[in-house]
Amino acid sequence: MYRLSRLLVGTLFRRFVRLHWLHRERLDGDAAPPAGHLLAVTHLAHLEPVILGTAMRRRVWFVSRDEFYRRRWARWLLHRHLCVRVHRSAATHSTFRAADRLLAAGETVGIFPEGGCVRGEGSLLLGATPKAGVCVMARRAGVPVLPVAVLGCQGLQSPAAFLPWRRSPLYLAVGEPLLFDGAGDVPGEARRVGRERDAAELGSAFEKLYAEMLTAWEVPANARP
Repeated sequence: MYRLSRLLVGTLFRRFVRLHWLHRERLDGDAAPPAGHLLAVTHLAHLEPVILGTAMRRRVWFVSRDEFYRRRWARWLLHRHLCVRVHRSAATHSTFRAADRLLAAGETVGIFPEGGCVRGEGSLLLGATPKAGVCVMARRAGVPVLPVAVLGCQGLQSPAAFLPWRRSPLYLAVGEPLLFDGAGDVPGEARRVGRERDAAELGSAFEKLYAEMLTAWEVPANARP
């Protein structure tokens, strides 16, 4: 099911979407980190998992919140499209255990450090602070984090984006891999300071990536956060 969906969506994207890349080699080329790493992805719409799952040569498992599993058809679809289910009541433990298993097996795990779909001041690209989960997950597993910024995906949620005479622009940029030192088994205050430092480093990486994107392309206002 996953391979068939990837083939169909990939065909659709090649026909109707014009992809612009910065540093794609860091994602799945010669400069990519070894197997078993985290993708920290911006989240302007609900299409980023589909976009990256189609664009990447490697398969990627995305963390997905519990509320998306409430309908039976959605639950069936998500289970077959490499999603890691997160229960809000036990999000920390269940997510970390699932991610640890996948990362140890050499899989790529995608997570949204903004915590949900955000625009404006809540966007990492505009200086917001990332949620702690992605940095904690990376420390626990001892794996690198690859920042990925996606612009323009909100425009693809309209049927007009797939008119035959249009090719909607989509902008993707990949930052340098970040490796956070330590396994998180340090005293409370030192752990807090370490998490704040990690979050600041990740946030800075996204701001730098966004500046690069605006320099490289004339990104329209409706594609920005």
